[in-house]
Amino acid sequence: MPDTSPKPRALLVYANPAITASPVPPYGMERVAQVMRLAGCEVVLLAPFIEEDPLAALNEALAQGADLVGFSVRNIDDALVVRGEVGAGDIDTNDYLPAVRPLVMRAVEALGAARVILGGAGLSAGAAPILRDLGATRAVRGPAEDLMYGMARGLVLGMGPVLPTDDPRVVELDRVTETNHQSPPMPRGAGAKMPGAWPTPTPRMAEYLRLTLARGGRVPVSISTGCDRRCAFCVEARFAAFTVKPRPVEHIVAEVMALERAGVKRLWLGCSELNAPDARHAKAVLRALQGRGLDLAVFLQPAPMDDELLDLIEGAGLDPTALSYEFGHLDDTLLRAGAGPATRRSIERLAELYLKRGYRTLGGSVLLGAHPQEDDTSLGRALDLARQLDAAFPDGLGLSYACGGRVYPETRLADWIAEDWDAARPHLYTLPGQPIDETFVRPVVYSRPAAPRALLRQVRAALAGCRGHIGPMNAEAPASDAQLHAERLVNRGIWRHAQGQSKEAEALFVEAESRWPGHLEALAQLGLLRANTLFDFSGARSAFQKLLGALPEADPRRGEIQAALTALRGSG
Repeated sequence: MPDTSPKPRALLVYANPAITASPVPPYGMERVAQVMRLAGCEVVLLAPFIEEDPLAALNEALAQGADLVGFSVRNIDDALVVRGEVGAGDIDTNDYLPAVRPLVMRAVEALGAARVILGGAGLSAGAAPILRDLGATRAVRGPAEDLMYGMARGLVLGMGPVLPTDDPRVVELDRVTETNHQSPPMPRGAGAKMPGAWPTPTPRMAEYLRLTLARGGRVPVSISTGCDRRCAFCVEARFAAFTVKPRPVEHIVAEVMALERAGVKRLWLGCSELNAPDARHAKAVLRALQGRGLDLAVFLQPAPMDDELLDLIEGAGLDPTALSYEFGHLDDTLLRAGAGPATRRSIERLAELYLKRGYRTLGGSVLLGAHPQEDDTSLGRALDLARQLDAAFPDGLGLSYACGGRVYPETRLADWIAEDWDAARPHLYTLPGQPIDETFVRPVVYSRPAAPRALLRQVRAALAGCRGHIGPMNAEAPASDAQLHAERLVNRGIWRHAQGQSKEAEALFVEAESRWPGHLEALAQLGLLRANTLFDFSGARSAFQKLLGALPEADPRRGEIQAALTALRGSG
């Protein structure tokens, strides 16, 4: 007789309040949902921050019943230290956890702490202190599909939400004695013993996939997990036990092919850096993706890099001049002390290789002022190399820079600060009116030899004469309340359209454009919705005319809009 008993119900919540023009899909949560379904659970995925009232969305989902609630905490803040040279305070970082906390506490109230599990990259930045801040007691850090499969099997077998007590990825506050910024240590090399990625393609959350594609975002495909670098500002290597676990190439290709069949070709190759710890896996992956007509993007470190890898990069459809390498810094002394994943010589060799191949530019990113040994001398050496690289390339150097570093709990930078607060305090900055949080859960920024805005002014002035595209990292991110509200409305409108609620979607696009006049995405989505779904051709023409007026004269998209208007004129 078939088993007709109800399946345990797991509610997985994407706890990501970030409002961006390119939404990031809940890939890790989708992978957890896959294994929990395979274990025999019914799984519901929820993205509450799409909605106007996230807590109401959670309450509605909880009313349907749940045996377990899992929260995927993607980021604890936006990691932007300062957006510009002028601002209301020392830093501009947007803290996400106050928006997440009411949802976690409501789930704990509804189900009890034992049935609320936190995970995600943001949580892994400091599992124990973040658990305390959010009001939960249980978490898994790093890749943990196998743990969630085991927990799901426990639910199915009536054992409850059981996690192993001897796995270093599991953090339970009733067994944690530390009360500072640290979590129980992850034994070095432990990641090598943990199961790899699930072999089959990951089913995606349909509405989020639609939202990602509609806004020109990229759909992630896991290439590897973990990192073996020693960057002082980064959390990934520590929670992954300084281990990189490559995903089998055949599993990657199977997932890419599944997305291709769904018409998805714009992909993000998910890994710390594609060529970490070496180039062998990178070459094997790219060799398997040759000639597929994919639109790919990925992070790389400056070394290892050679002609063969660059040939494969080109053959897979990537433009080497559009890549951004993670330099970390440009001063060799600091790089060797943990300011980045490379050395100055490896960056210079990369530039020499690019010049030999006739590339007109080289792109990368640096984090300046975030190392305890940073001073005017190291900063000067870094800026000197930036100018030298800019002069060497016909189109200059492409460089994104950040000034000052967000101090995350599970980093060497946090450890250094905690070991000598007196030396560190003059270089620590917080949001207006906030004290320094010694657990580093609230935003704390380390910056020397100057405050972040002063450092930004200094760097911008020093690089003002460069030919390449050089500027602050993520400076184009939406900033004003009105702009953020408009972005949220556009995202919700696309979501409603995916759910078949076309008239509500139309109203949301109209409201978004009224709050931020000339919002390109709102007008484009409104025109497409009216033309293709509502068959309101007059309304579509009006939206596209507005869009045409909002685009610069030289924008190549004007041709597409003109063609759409021509087609609409023949539609009545």
